[in-house]
Amino acid sequence: MPFIHFSRQEKIAGQFKFADDFLVDRDVFVNTYLNETAVKIANDVFIQTRINTPFLNRDAIRQKIRQVFLSTYFNKYDVEIFLFDSSVSH
Repeated sequence: MPFIHFSRQEKIAGQFKFADDFLVDRDVFVNTYLNETAVKIANDVFIQTRINTPFLNRDAIRQKIRQVFLSTYFNKYDVEIFLFDSSVSH
């Protein structure tokens, strides 16, 4: 019986290692993707115009970011989009 217990523990440890390695690879992908996406969003003329005009509805910006810039990969996450102008100091 001790051999079966050891074998099972080894299998569980292997599964945790695989999951950990898999998540680390995914995190690198997500970080790279989000960094590239942030640059594209910052350079988008529609978004720049809307964010710099206080009288326009900002929901259109959130909708464009969700539909155009975020891939379907993020559908499995709860995504919140916060808007701010980094050139404005408070």
